[in-house]
Amino acid sequence: MTAVKIPVDAVELAGELVLPPATSGVVLFAHGSGSSRFSPRTPLLPTC
Repeated sequence: MTAVKIPVDAVELAGELVLPPATSGVVLFAHGSGSSRFSPRTPLLPTC
């Protein structure tokens, strides 16, 4: 696990990045206010 900070305008978004061995890429998904990981659309995102 690696601590990450993503600068966005005047703030920083803090998070943790965990990658499985032999990862060849990363897709960053961010969603807006009022959305959640339980949204019916979230499962439509590709998983690798």
